[in-house]
Amino acid sequence: MTKSKQQLNREYYEKHHKKIIQKAAERSRKAKASKTFAILLNELTDSRIKLEAQLLHGSMKGWKINPDHLVRLWRDYQKEANVFLAMDNLKEERPHFEAYVERVLAPSNEQKAGE
Repeated sequence: MTKSKQQLNREYYEKHHKKIIQKAAERSRKAKASKTFAILLNELTDSRIKLEAQLLHGSMKGWKINPDHLVRLWRDYQKEANVFLAMDNLKEERPHFEAYVERVLAPSNEQKAGE
């Protein structure tokens, strides 16, 4: 008599269930680790941008821009100008960034003057 597919599957599972469960657990751990790595990478990117903005904020003492707003402006500037800030190019990038911020904030300053 031939065994049905269901019976064959049941026998295979009974024989190899520990191995099947171990493989499933390993796949689950790998999936969680990959997700965790992606989240960590995203957080590191954001923290790098925040650090760059803090560096800029520290070098621009006369500005009255809150750091979170500066982060947003810096992200926009980075996308537009395709730049990476480091200590050695801070002096080179600062005037360009200041001009960008003044250009972006100019309409809001004109609106305040008109009110």
